[in-house]
Amino acid sequence: GTPLVAFSVNSASSNCAILLARLLKTMAPRIYVLFGGPDCFRAERGLAMLDEPAVDAICTGEGDLVWGPFLDAFAVYGPTVDVAGFCYRRGNTVVDRGDPPIATDLDALPEADFSGCDFSRYTLTNRLCMMTSRGCILRCAYCSEGENFLRYRHRSPESLVREVESHMDMLRRASRQRPHINFSDSLINGRPELLERFCDLVAARGIDFSW
Repeated sequence: GTPLVAFSVNSASSNCAILLARLLKTMAPRIYVLFGGPDCFRAERGLAMLDEPAVDAICTGEGDLVWGPFLDAFAVYGPTVDVAGFCYRRGNTVVDRGDPPIATDLDALPEADFSGCDFSRYTLTNRLCMMTSRGCILRCAYCSEGENFLRYRHRSPESLVREVESHMDMLRRASRQRPHINFSDSLINGRPELLERFCDLVAARGIDFSW
């Protein structure tokens, strides 16, 4: 079958990802390159990402609910894959299949699995990123978060604490330092009572990390 390489890109990483995609295409032209992540959202680079010849398709929104169906279809159809929620470059034409549906229950999504990552090879060996929520409670005219994430959704404090605890030993082994979590939300206090509950749970369980 056709090899597939997928990148999650934001404004800080997209240029590097494009360079890597070009290199991959040079080494193995049959590789199919899919971009997703915030810089592919329509309020950011959006379809302009497909102006890059090394990028074959993009996901223009949150890919949680369409990533599995895409992989299943790609295994059968390869480069002719056509799944709603993605946009494809077919020669000189862009096929726009709309935006993917958003997940409304963030607790139901699988937690990130870093078991295949060797954090000791990174510059900052003791940290990773998590999100307690998606979107924003406001709709400021100058900001793209409302367009990108459509509506505010949050995880439960209990779900967050379980995931934080699950990463502690891994980060300590990799770094021999106190673990650090970067919470990458649009805003972390969209529901102040949930943030307070999370802090209470962390304190009650004695979880030692910075954030």
